[in-house]
Amino acid sequence: VFVELELSNPMRVKFELVHARLGGDLHEASAAAAREPPVPLGKVEPPEPSEVSTDIGTVDDVATEASEDLFASGAATSESSGAVDFPEQTITLEPLETKRVHLSAIPRREGLLTIRRGAG
Repeated sequence: VFVELELSNPMRVKFELVHARLGGDLHEASAAAAREPPVPLGKVEPPEPSEVSTDIGTVDDVATEASEDLFASGAATSESSGAVDFPEQTITLEPLETKRVHLSAIPRREGLLTIRRGAG
């Protein structure tokens, strides 16, 4: 699962967001699903850009989210169980640059994946 974000740096200095990732949890469909083997890893490609757009706010909003704990609202439960992975990445924006980035969640079992936030 990918979330596409458009980030802008309105400042005249380089902006670096480290450990950028999604946060959330996976509610498994049944107890039997918990015993199923993990979904095998393959090469995961981000989807082609679509006409769907998401307004994420200003750089200040992103920085505020980045300072909050990713695992609030029970997100640590799914990650620690290995049911879903949220890979980290470092995003660098040069002065006045706008860039589209993809953050991913990789579910390892069937269920309802809830993305709660993206932060770094």
